[in-house]
Amino acid sequence: MKFSPSSKKKLGIAAALAVVSVVFLVVMGIVILNGTDENDDSSTSAKTEQGDGDGDGGGGDDDDDGEDKPDLKTVALERGEGKNATAAVASPSMERPEEIVLRVSAAPKQEVIGTWNVSCGSGNVSDDAFTVTPPHEIKLKIPKQDASCIAGASGQLDKTGRLKLTILRDR
Repeated sequence: MKFSPSSKKKLGIAAALAVVSVVFLVVMGIVILNGTDENDDSSTSAKTEQGDGDGDGGGGDDDDDGEDKPDLKTVALERGEGKNATAAVASPSMERPEEIVLRVSAAPKQEVIGTWNVSCGSGNVSDDAFTVTPPHEIKLKIPKQDASCIAGASGQLDKTGRLKLTILRDR
């Protein structure tokens, strides 16, 4: 059975959406089992860049404004390889993160489409879709400060290659 190029692309997109759905279900399961305290009303002075919902990846601008970037540590990493490679990554529970970043890498350099989500406490979720050409970092919106959070992301290459998704947080 032969598939047309447009059918293959549709199958690839369907596979990516299936991966996104699985990641979302895993993340939501962790949130439910996590039992975070959503009644904690203490505040924090951390600044969070928010996704604007336009599908460009959400995170802040790419301008180098001279500010020092905070040290980040890797909390989760996943890889995929092959034609239209996919990868899905989910973090463990992170206590009160001030910053969560998704790093997208691909070789050879090519477009990556995907989605990300962050869940903090019960019912506090932010998510967005992205289309980027790596290397690229997306600062993820944290929906509730002073709570335990988990993050998940999935992505798919446009062509054949290697894909790496890394979730990082402040130290």
